[in-house]
Amino acid sequence: MVDQIESCSPNTLVQCRICHDEDEDLNMDTPCSCSGTLQYAHRICVQRWCNEKGDTTCEICQQQFKGYTAPQAPLFHYRGNWEIPRVGFNNHQFIALFPANHEFLDFNFEYSAPSTRSRVFIRIVAIIVALATAAKFIMLNIFVAGTDTSTYTLEWAMAELMHSPEVMSKVQNELEQVVGKGIPVEETDIAKLPYMQAVIKETFRVHPPVPLLLPRKAETDVEIGDYIIPKDAQVLVNAWVIGRDPSKWENPNAFVPERFFNSEIDFKGHHFELIPFGSGRRICPGLPLAIRMLPLMLGSLVNCFDWRLEDGLNVDDLNKEDEYGITLEKSQPVRIVPIKLTKQ
Repeated sequence: MVDQIESCSPNTLVQCRICHDEDEDLNMDTPCSCSGTLQYAHRICVQRWCNEKGDTTCEICQQQFKGYTAPQAPLFHYRGNWEIPRVGFNNHQFIALFPANHEFLDFNFEYSAPSTRSRVFIRIVAIIVALATAAKFIMLNIFVAGTDTSTYTLEWAMAELMHSPEVMSKVQNELEQVVGKGIPVEETDIAKLPYMQAVIKETFRVHPPVPLLLPRKAETDVEIGDYIIPKDAQVLVNAWVIGRDPSKWENPNAFVPERFFNSEIDFKGHHFELIPFGSGRRICPGLPLAIRMLPLMLGSLVNCFDWRLEDGLNVDDLNKEDEYGITLEKSQPVRIVPIKLTKQ
């Protein structure tokens, strides 16, 4: 009779240890030897966890999840930084990265295939080679991205200076007073050139090198003002429109470097009115490179050369139309003629 009563009793509600949703115990799995509130989990949650971690071992009881599989962990992970899992240090792929012959060994080092010391040595060298390879490709990406965007920004800055002779004259006068006419700008001079820095800020405002920045992805539902951004939605931040917002900038379509005088607004991600490099943890890693390269290049070009338009052209003929893409290029290149200045 007792057995009949128990068989007719309703199923117990339990909580999934992973997603924390409540469900009947019949819909749950007990994947390992954990007990209490950690005993139950949805099968789909456990499998998703195994797929993400690349492992079927419970982090609490250290037992294998029964009936679950996990994909082989890749040699490298990239989640904003390159990562090598600790278990990967014994991975045969590390050894495969290194040449099969052992000519790299010092002749004083007695190599023996079964030797533990030899295997450790090869493994260490293979890890170093793997890390160096990853670092090389990361630096290559930063260099390519940094040089392209800096080149476009420099071209836009020169176009705006040629279109505004009075601004060009102010930059030249500042450089002549601080650096000396015809002398290339050095890094120690940058802090003494506030007007040229304002010109660069104004160029970033009007012509951000990456107008839509890099796509973001919402990890959860987010409510911003009257809008709801659903989970997993891709978000594009329109830095071009933000830089020309009339509610934030007076006369936004005009090139006026003086607007940054007595203003704390900078482009390093702290002020959302001006975010050509993005903001937060995912800010462009090329920012330190750009803030050093641009003043040196622009200052040296303006200070070491006098510039004039090609024959038959005047200021009004300068085209300032954008060509949209991942980067913001000029639809037509700037064609100006340099005239070498002598040092004074």
